[in-house]
Amino acid sequence: MKLKYILFICYILLAMASPGYAADALTDIPLVWKPTSNLPKLETRTLSGIYLKKIRILPFTDKRENKNEIGRNFEHDINMAVTTKDDVAAWCTDKFKTILGQYGLNIVESKEEVILKGEILQFYVIEKSTYKSDVGFKIIAESPSGTILWQGITGGRATRFGRSYSEDNYYEALSNAYLEAIQGLLESREFIESLK
Repeated sequence: MKLKYILFICYILLAMASPGYAADALTDIPLVWKPTSNLPKLETRTLSGIYLKKIRILPFTDKRENKNEIGRNFEHDINMAVTTKDDVAAWCTDKFKTILGQYGLNIVESKEEVILKGEILQFYVIEKSTYKSDVGFKIIAESPSGTILWQGITGGRATRFGRSYSEDNYYEALSNAYLEAIQGLLESREFIESLK
């Protein structure tokens, strides 16, 4: 076990010393939607009564302290960050609209009956022996006049196995956790009732 650890450290040090290391580091990577499963199934009656509601989704706001960092590798006492060059808030907004649309909700840009706002609280992956992701949002539902109809927290977690410091595994973990967060929101009876 100790020999394996020493070999791993040597590999990292050699990689860091090589000219191509900077290109291999997971810094300023694009955000990629890469779930490993389809949309979670929801019972039709869960969403009944809101299919005809015109819902406008405003751009999310990112409440995280470090807005570029989306993960970190802590394997074998190594500490390497994973950062993105993309706008996490814009990416989350786009996926939120897409997924709600795929569930059949009526997403509009004007003449809305309900407005949904989102705040990003968590969007991160910790890599040790596995990839563990945590995605969390505060969602606020408002009337067009600004009356708050509902607000609450929804979140999702995912665990993935994979090769060390893998871009794809970070994408998969974040995407799966994101899907779970949306599923939790759409399974909230209080949230659905507020939209009715």
